[in-house]
Amino acid sequence: MEQKNIRRNCLWGFLFTAVAGVLLHFVYEWFGGWFWAVLGAVNESVWEHLKLLFWPAFLFCVGEWILTRHQHPYPWKFAAQSILLGMALIVVPFYTYSGILGFTVTPVDIGLFFLGTAGCWGYFFRKRSKALASPSEDSQENSRIYLILLLLIAALFVIFTFYPPKIALFQDPLTGMYGIKL
Repeated sequence: MEQKNIRRNCLWGFLFTAVAGVLLHFVYEWFGGWFWAVLGAVNESVWEHLKLLFWPAFLFCVGEWILTRHQHPYPWKFAAQSILLGMALIVVPFYTYSGILGFTVTPVDIGLFFLGTAGCWGYFFRKRSKALASPSEDSQENSRIYLILLLLIAALFVIFTFYPPKIALFQDPLTGMYGIKL
């Protein structure tokens, strides 16, 4: 894959993740039902908001893999690392600033989503470009393991939507509720 194609795909990945993530914040409230509960945020917990980055980024990678799988092997290693980095760029600053202040600021929380999204796709671009420039870097090293890791995270998002652990990451700070009512 050429450098300009990588740049274009990562830009589209960023835009898709950003727009879809914003929409996924509201889909459960708008439509209800288990399907939208799995994809969208069912409450204001940090865990539920990580879905807003994870699902669009993961689905974009799956779509890109489907469209390009005959041209080159897909770098699931970079996809997994990028998505995990994006989620960390939401969680770590959120708990840092809210722990210091003792409260949350909605515009900052929204900014953290976009920071995580930009970090995800920026890292993905950097790693894919580096692998293109230096073919010795094995972008396919343990590729199946990284795909399985992403599928495991997807399964955890499904399970923990309905059966969340009783820890702060899963608690809605507004209602004190964990997950959704079945």
